Amino acid sequence: MKNWKRSVVAAVGLAFATAAPGQAEEMTLTSGFPPGSIPPVAHQALADWLKANSDLEVSVTAMTLLSLPESSPGVRDGIVDMAYLLTQYYPAEYANSNLAADMTMLTTVGTPTDAPGVVMAAAFADYVLFNCPQCIDEFKAQNQLYLGSGASSAYALMCAKPITSVADLKGKKIRVGGGNFGRWAEHFGATRVTLPGAEMYEALAQGVVDCSTLSTPEIVNWSLGDVLKQVILGAPGGVFAGVASNNINLDTWRGLSAEQRAKLMYGAAHVSAGVAVGYQVQAKEAEAMAKAKGIDIGPASAELKAASDAFVAADMKTVAEQFKTKYNLQDVDARMATITGLIEKWKGLMNDVDGTNHTAVTELLWTQLYSKVDLASYGLN
Repeated sequence: MKNWKRSVVAAVGLAFATAAPGQAEEMTLTSGFPPGSIPPVAHQALADWLKANSDLEVSVTAMTLLSLPESSPGVRDGIVDMAYLLTQYYPAEYANSNLAADMTMLTTVGTPTDAPGVVMAAAFADYVLFNCPQCIDEFKAQNQLYLGSGASSAYALMCAKPITSVADLKGKKIRVGGGNFGRWAEHFGATRVTLPGAEMYEALAQGVVDCSTLSTPEIVNWSLGDVLKQVILGAPGGVFAGVASNNINLDTWRGLSAEQRAKLMYGAAHVSAGVAVGYQVQAKEAEAMAKAKGIDIGPASAELKAASDAFVAADMKTVAEQFKTKYNLQDVDARMATITGLIEKWKGLMNDVDGTNHTAVTELLWTQLYSKVDLASYGLN
């Protein structure tokens, strides 16, 4: 398990260009994930590089300063300078961004890709930065600025009790982390349950929930190996991508020099790659570990996969209607067409890139995406 951590840190250090360090400016960066899990590792890699190659120093904390639900107000109020933010925890505040986050199941249907998380992390950022000024505005309304994305590997169904058929899903209590996964559960007659990641172990162990929809690295990140009996790959599919990997307090951003802001934007590509690639790499390791512990792990049945893919196609109409009526977004159909096109665009760009190669993914994200942000104006007006 330690090898992928070292590789992510090393890749980030090698990929960044060097600069002479000056007087250090101290900043704080936190996440609600456990120490040693993927987001804090990607954060620490960024902090190590900044310390060596800029006049910015970043103190990284994990799961101690702010929980995941506290992250947005924590950045807004200046409790920390930067934090790992899950936008779907705040459906009203980030409705524009969450439109893209609710469409992630398109990454695992249609055109195939070996790295759906990398594809969606890039497509989400592409949408927010260049196609959705309303997204930038809603972050600003929370006194924040968006500095990059991240995404999990493909979602699986993880259960404390075996599921042997589609019919078995009826009546089950399934923990979900986003609206699309909740609708998936309800489509099959299950009950959606929303609770923080830190509570999943006890919830599964005590029967509060029967299953959880998660990417397989969370077996390790949340120590679920002892409470799971079954992991079904390929259903519900999709990824979790309502992620702002290191959102920054707007006042902090505006107080930095032009060079410091450039360093942090360059770092956005690396943190985004660190998260998405980290999940991709760890997924394979976690699945092997689950099998070694005797957990029944394997692909969804043809029946479940077909039913799940059919749900995804139909659910796009539900997504559109929800964001039109519940969140009063304008031009939803056009926006969804844009997001769908961006997902396909990044599936194509990832064709010749190894989704488990941090350096290659970082370079792609930087040249095709983050380098194009106009730092002379971004977040300054």
